[in-house]
Amino acid sequence: MVTAAEQSNDPQYPDAPQSANEDFLPTRAFKHVTGDITKLLSTRYSILPFPALRKETYFGFVNQLGNSGGGTRRDDPLVLNIGGKVFPDFDLQVLLQYWGTDPDQVIVNLGHEILVPRADGTQLHIPIDERGQMTLNYRARLEDFQQMGYYPMMLGLNDKATGQKSPERNALPPIKDNIVIVGVTFSGTDAGLTPLDNQNEAPLVVTHLNAMNNILQQDFLKPVSPWIWMPLYALFLFGTGNLMLRVGIAPMIPMGIVAMIVLAWISFAALYFGNYLVPVAMPEVGILLLAGAVPTKRFFGEEREKLRVRNAMRSYLSDRVMNKILAHPDGVKLGGVKQVITIMFCDIRGFTAYCDNRDPQEVLNVVNEYFEEMTKVVFKYEGTVDKYIGDCIMAFWNAPDDQPDHAQRAVCCAMEMRYALANFKVKRAGLDTELFECGIGIHTGEALVGNMGSTLKVNYTAMGSTVNLGARLESLTKKFNERILISQATHDALTGDFPITDRGEAIVPGFVDPVHVYGVGAEQDLSSALKIGIKLAQKQDYTAEEVTKPIWAPAPLPEDADPNP
Repeated sequence: MVTAAEQSNDPQYPDAPQSANEDFLPTRAFKHVTGDITKLLSTRYSILPFPALRKETYFGFVNQLGNSGGGTRRDDPLVLNIGGKVFPDFDLQVLLQYWGTDPDQVIVNLGHEILVPRADGTQLHIPIDERGQMTLNYRARLEDFQQMGYYPMMLGLNDKATGQKSPERNALPPIKDNIVIVGVTFSGTDAGLTPLDNQNEAPLVVTHLNAMNNILQQDFLKPVSPWIWMPLYALFLFGTGNLMLRVGIAPMIPMGIVAMIVLAWISFAALYFGNYLVPVAMPEVGILLLAGAVPTKRFFGEEREKLRVRNAMRSYLSDRVMNKILAHPDGVKLGGVKQVITIMFCDIRGFTAYCDNRDPQEVLNVVNEYFEEMTKVVFKYEGTVDKYIGDCIMAFWNAPDDQPDHAQRAVCCAMEMRYALANFKVKRAGLDTELFECGIGIHTGEALVGNMGSTLKVNYTAMGSTVNLGARLESLTKKFNERILISQATHDALTGDFPITDRGEAIVPGFVDPVHVYGVGAEQDLSSALKIGIKLAQKQDYTAEEVTKPIWAPAPLPEDADPNP
């Protein structure tokens, strides 16, 4: 059994037969071939053994074994197209002669398998791709095969034939019923890379040995179809991406690395335990891209979401509370949640009379200016402005951010709102002949707090009997001639010295039991405020001391409140 080589152009050996149409006997082309033979390793010409030799033995082609270009040899073309006829390569030809198989009985189905009938009646299935290639399953290095130098073997065989005893004869490996391959192994000739010898080039005879060993042992690599591995890989990517989206940005990169390790382990396990060849390089690149894209998208997406939430929350939360919520978004539960809060209603007194005979635009400007001043005070005490109901401000504390001193903050805010109203009157003293007052009601209790509304519009608000009682207390300020009324629950939650007057029990509309109420004092020097305001409006002479002299004292701040919002 000898080798032949394909030749792409007219060879320079005029005395050697080249055409596949010449008599190659005993070597014969396969008769039963299905598939497109043009996809095979093809050439018109070939370099064959000299006529006397090829008539005595078979030959197979070896020149273009596997991948060219110096890369790792991974595929063995078992059949080749020489001048329009399909011939076996060297490895397949050796095995056909070893089994005594007639080439005319071999069936080649390109893209599927080579079916080889054997003398014992069994059939051997050799998987090939549409190019006639078998993927090599490297199981052994050259040194793992039984080997012997050519010269010592010739000496040993000669001594055996002549009946002489010698070390070479004793070292002869068993030859009968075995396959003996003669190949070049010295450095610098016919060498290349293999998966098992990736540091140094190995003699390429090892690829022939592994190819024949794969077929003899039926130890084939089974490439997994893209129709199978790609959907599974897509599910793996989806699961990995979904897990990444459930965690913060910091753990995403380690999760991507773990996913790459898991995918490599799955591919190795499939190869080791089942000979399944699963692609690794491109899927790993895909996970790498995912591990980079998801954190990037999350980072910029979160920034956009924070900006959107910030703009939406700016109208009813102070910047300090809003920054706390954005820093710890898990602390906010969307939807309704029961929460103990302190609710406050601040309503303008005599607003209807004030609006009479005034231009609506003028009234709107005044109300907006008033709301501006009052809202600044609410935000100073880190309250949540729920809504503006006509000329009334509804605000509450202890949601969405936890505030253990929420009752204290609400009462301090109410007192300072009274003082802020005095300053507002100073600004309006020279412009209005009538200046309105305000009444404030405060209650502490459990309410339902969260985003409520419809699919078309939602609002972060509070609702329940606690809210209703707060509104009723604001209405009772007229009856008790108080500017600020608080409930028993709010009174009990206060600490510190407040100017509080016990006003006894009151019948509250809509509530069965009487409610104990307290008045909170917050007096201002209104006459002084009006005097300065009129001077400013009429541009009369006034002293700097009159302008800068405070007309009220600030309300007592909670310990963690910001005095300069």
